[in-house]
Amino acid sequence: MRELDLKLLRWMRTHGHSPGLEGAAVALGKAGNNGLVWLVLGLAMRFTLYDAAFAALARIAAWSASTTSASSQLGTSRPPLL
Repeated sequence: MRELDLKLLRWMRTHGHSPGLEGAAVALGKAGNNGLVWLVLGLAMRFTLYDAAFAALARIAAWSASTTSASSQLGTSRPPLL
């Protein structure tokens, strides 16, 4: 099952999109992994007084930071895709 999953992931990574879209997706993924997107969205919502949404996004950013920190301390990494 794992091998089938990896083959499907590789197929999706190499078909149906342009190199420009691939670059944008990679940038968005990196920003999301670092919590930057969540922080910016949270700040934008805070300035518009959506307190509940801001609190939820703050929790997501904290969770993202903690998992990133744990992954770096434990030495885990994502499997190579190509």
